[in-house]
Amino acid sequence: MALCWLLAKITVAEPSLPKILEPASSNLQPLQEQADNLARHSVNWSPTADSMMSILQGLLESDSEFVVSKERTKEALLYRAERVSLALERLSVALNLQSKVEKELSALREDVRRRYDFDGVAFVQHLRALRDKLR
Repeated sequence: MALCWLLAKITVAEPSLPKILEPASSNLQPLQEQADNLARHSVNWSPTADSMMSILQGLLESDSEFVVSKERTKEALLYRAERVSLALERLSVALNLQSKVEKELSALREDVRRRYDFDGVAFVQHLRALRDKLR
């Protein structure tokens, strides 16, 4: 479900993409249809620097969603953190920002590398540091 969460964040941040909605039940058929629609649309999608920056900013604003709760276990947050850190790294490369934010990206990579000891609070701090660096 971490990938679904990530795609939901991306499609909200980029209005030209068909939306992915996190499933509200165990019925994944609507999610499959949304994913198929996104895949078909993506074939012809040519992201601009502005659209990639919008997605990057949208992902950086997700820090409040990395708090353990009844609905979000530490394990689920780790999977989300892994996906979002990879996405942020790829977007940074595509936007030629990697050298500017290498220290912050490295901290995020280290956070998710230690799977046995994932610290959501540290991950949020590093996510915010990256967001602050890009302002």
